[in-house]
Amino acid sequence: MNTFDQLSRRVASDFLNTVVVVDDQALLTASARSEAPHVLETPGRQGGTSNEATESPRPGTDSAHRLDAKKLIDSFARMGVLCAVLRPSDQEMGTLESVLPPITESSDVVVIDWVLHEFKQGEKTIEIIRQLLKSSGPERGRARLIIVYTGENDLGQIASAIRETLKLPEHDGPGDSFTIKRGAARICIYAKEESRLPRDEQSRKVEISRLPDIVVAEFANMTRGLVSNVALCSLARLRLNTHQLLRRFHSEIDPPYVTHSTLLAHEEACDHLVPLIVSEIQAVLEDERVSDLANHRWVVQWLKYQLGRGLTFTLPQHTTEKQYRRGLAFLLENGTSEEALEQLFKDHAKFANGVLKSKKKAADEIRDHMTGWMTLERDRHNVRDHELAVLMSVRSRYTSPSPLLALGSIVLETSGNQSQYLLCVQPRCDSVRLKSERAFPFLPMKQVADDQKCDFIIEEKGKTIRLRLIDDPFETRMIRFAPRPSEKRIMARRGKNGRFFKASGTRARYRWVADLKAEHAQRVANDFAYQLSRVGLTESEWLRRLMPQKGE
Repeated sequence: MNTFDQLSRRVASDFLNTVVVVDDQALLTASARSEAPHVLETPGRQGGTSNEATESPRPGTDSAHRLDAKKLIDSFARMGVLCAVLRPSDQEMGTLESVLPPITESSDVVVIDWVLHEFKQGEKTIEIIRQLLKSSGPERGRARLIIVYTGENDLGQIASAIRETLKLPEHDGPGDSFTIKRGAARICIYAKEESRLPRDEQSRKVEISRLPDIVVAEFANMTRGLVSNVALCSLARLRLNTHQLLRRFHSEIDPPYVTHSTLLAHEEACDHLVPLIVSEIQAVLEDERVSDLANHRWVVQWLKYQLGRGLTFTLPQHTTEKQYRRGLAFLLENGTSEEALEQLFKDHAKFANGVLKSKKKAADEIRDHMTGWMTLERDRHNVRDHELAVLMSVRSRYTSPSPLLALGSIVLETSGNQSQYLLCVQPRCDSVRLKSERAFPFLPMKQVADDQKCDFIIEEKGKTIRLRLIDDPFETRMIRFAPRPSEKRIMARRGKNGRFFKASGTRARYRWVADLKAEHAQRVANDFAYQLSRVGLTESEWLRRLMPQKGE
């Protein structure tokens, strides 16, 4: 197993917390493997009887369908994962879909049998899967792993039935035909240890004691990646530090908060709490050093993992595969500083000259081509440089609250057949507590082509838009907006084609597009303030031309 793959499995294991198992043949006692039917005796007041209580397999069932629940629970417990096993009775099958959501909604993994009582074609299991997928959509929802763990022998038929129900095409070509992806969910089909599978499917047969390892491996397949490992580890570490965070926000600070709130009136002090909590969360993650999971060492290990998946390179002339890999590994680990490039061109000359051309062009070559070098051919239609750029500069929206017009708001102004993107540079403190109409300053943003330089990239209606900011003071636009009396701020209203801010005294429309992250918006404000504060001097032009330029 690759070192990076091992790391990803460890991160997945640390994150996993709850597993729910649904199987009508789940047995908790040592009689699980007994063929003779028994009666489930009622325990006494202390939890036992004079005769040890035993569970009975359903009469007439094949032992291949039974599930040793105790062994499974114990195996998960050794990993620190809580496993709940539900054994629905025949009488409970009619209401099973309504009973399961309260527990499955909060679980990381659901393991379910294919045949539940008399539903031999998996009808009930499919209904449960459909219910689970409602909370695991492509845009929002819980990342969910569903394991179908069955005693049936025809796994292909099960996969086909699930694909047909979900209106997915049949698996065609190489790869795993027993894994189905839908939105944020991953459905994997495995057989119980006594199933009778064809020889070429024996790898899908899993002993009950190995099922937890399979769960971790499949969950890691959902989350494996440099950035996603950091994200998953962050969530796990926050869960471990819940008590420490709550200690910071104990009830004894309520009176000071009320004083703070009263002194701020009419400003809402509650708006200060989210940044406060976020700063404490950031402190936890920094102290836990979760970012180390994506440092230079792991970048190199990730490259080895990609090579194992089939990553190939176009080799420059007179450069061997070994020379290319060594040069690339050095580049990934040391970067493009002047000293690093000097060493790279000295020790890995064939790679450096063939790929980076020259020291002067190295950074441009990396910017324009490295993402392609690092991506498998089959994945290139999904990998885009601008996606990370958007994530780092534009505020994500996980729900749909009404946008507020303030510093960093990007709007599209439409007047007749003319349209233009504008960036609001009104300080946030001047965007709240409004009692009457107020002018908001905007800087124009020019849409540019993909091969032109830009300041920001946004995604709108499935399209990537590159914007160049125009921050000359004489280009500033002042547009007046009036708040609703009950809100005291300018809020966007939902319209037929988006959310709109209603301006005063104009028929132009202002559609909200995105919000820059606070630090990016503040940088624009600082640069704009610099433009406003330029000093006009009477100076020697000869001397001015001798002065070093900024950055020289």
